[in-house]
Amino acid sequence: MSTTLIIGSLDMTRPDSPHSSRPPDARREQAVAVAAELFLKNGFDQTSLGDVIARTGGSRRDIYGFFGDKEGLFEAAMEHLVKTVLDEHVPQSIELDGRDIEADLTRLGRAFLKRMSDPVLLAVIHRFVSVAISRPHLGKRAFEAGPLAFQSRIGDYLALCNRRGDLELEDPYTAATIFAGMLNGAFQTRSLLTGETGLSEKGIERHVDMVVRLFLHGAHAAR
Repeated sequence: MSTTLIIGSLDMTRPDSPHSSRPPDARREQAVAVAAELFLKNGFDQTSLGDVIARTGGSRRDIYGFFGDKEGLFEAAMEHLVKTVLDEHVPQSIELDGRDIEADLTRLGRAFLKRMSDPVLLAVIHRFVSVAISRPHLGKRAFEAGPLAFQSRIGDYLALCNRRGDLELEDPYTAATIFAGMLNGAFQTRSLLTGETGLSEKGIERHVDMVVRLFLHGAHAAR
């Protein structure tokens, strides 16, 4: 039997067995997962090694042996958030539906904005924004795993459409960056600055439909 602690999509399990009897890899993994939850909730300065140890049943010797110090644990925890939260919110592929590019981009856009409404994802992004000032390499890692990965996958899709002759884009990857920016709009900035995290389903559909039409057809009046 075990106790499961969940914050959004982060799932930390505390086994009932004595900490010292578990393999080192399992102890390290648990320390990282618990630290990620605490750093996300409380920040770096307000989270102590004692807080992590109280939750894992470990020891300072474990922490120093696995991570060197609190800074090392923090970096491991942030990397954990990249892999378990940011990667999870980036579509791994875009399924083509015949040659209906508008339908493909609409499905992708709606799925993306629904994921962007996840309070856990927004909390993780907010945390990375705050740490990137003093730890730019962590901010870069988050950018590469989240926004850049999403844009690259859109770019791959648009490049394929180009090769098939269905689109005429001078640079599919720049076009993908523009499309992703149109999708995001001011939503993420508003969420980070105001705490507003939700978009209605109809609001998402309306926004994405307009973005896809503008991206594919522009704003010129029909002649």
